[in-house]
Amino acid sequence: MQKLNIREIFLRNIDNFKDKNIIVGFSGGADSTALLMLFYEFKDYLKINLEAAHFNHQWRDTAINDQLFCKEFCQKLNIKLNIGYAENYQVKNLGSAEANSREQRLQFFSEFKGFYIALAHHLDDQLENIFIRLIRGTAVEGLVGILNYKELKNLKLLRPIIDCSKKDILTYCNQNNINYIIDPTNQDNKYLRNKIRNILLPVLADCDERATENILKFTKNLNEVQDFLNKIIIEKQIIIGNNLIYTNLLEAENIIKKEAIKKFLILNKYSSTISTKLIEEVLRFIENSKSKTHLIKKDFIIIKQDKLIKIAKFY
Repeated sequence: MQKLNIREIFLRNIDNFKDKNIIVGFSGGADSTALLMLFYEFKDYLKINLEAAHFNHQWRDTAINDQLFCKEFCQKLNIKLNIGYAENYQVKNLGSAEANSREQRLQFFSEFKGFYIALAHHLDDQLENIFIRLIRGTAVEGLVGILNYKELKNLKLLRPIIDCSKKDILTYCNQNNINYIIDPTNQDNKYLRNKIRNILLPVLADCDERATENILKFTKNLNEVQDFLNKIIIEKQIIIGNNLIYTNLLEAENIIKKEAIKKFLILNKYSSTISTKLIEEVLRFIENSKSKTHLIKKDFIIIKQDKLIKIAKFY
């Protein structure tokens, strides 16, 4: 089967989102610049209202240069650029600079009501995320990978180039003389993501050139497993509404219990990372017949109430 090029992949993934309001998350890097140009190239065909949004994390002194690059780039294309600043978006500490910045960026994007937010995640990001989650501890769903479309915290997130490799993106930029910013912090291996990108993935490729392809096939197989687990949770009525059903949960297999607890936390908008350790902590509480309430992360309280298990924000 002939490999699709980046334009064909983009159009395939965006086909269901014609006639929409689209905002492209635009950092100025190769990935987001390529995505913005793809939308610009096909905006008449897609019949979309196209804008861009740049979030200045203010991590480094040169961040203003990135902002100016994005502003000038959008002016040349006559695309409206919306700019946000990290100092305007406060979040509770989620445990890492990356997690906090992601939360701030999502808050910024949430201002654009009626828009789909297009992000430039790609295949290499898929791999990096898989290994980050493995290292930090994850349930099955954490290995499924990044979806082309996802609704998160009332945001409608599109990832039209998720099936493209970084190499494909750079080739597209170079062949079309598209300028972009190279972020020097991408080479700083004090960050876990950069260690995986710059050290681990090249070693895996050296072990077997098919490593990337095979790992991604594995995640697609896990997607089927995840769908099956969700089906069982529904059929056994382990979750009804936003609540866990106590007796039905206890009768389920261990893996179903853990997946149901994770889904329960997500449904109730639990804001911190849902790790395997946290899921096991909640499961121990539920299986402890004496305890009626349990506080997690000093933010949320889980309550056993008759046959239901509920969760509430703790103030």
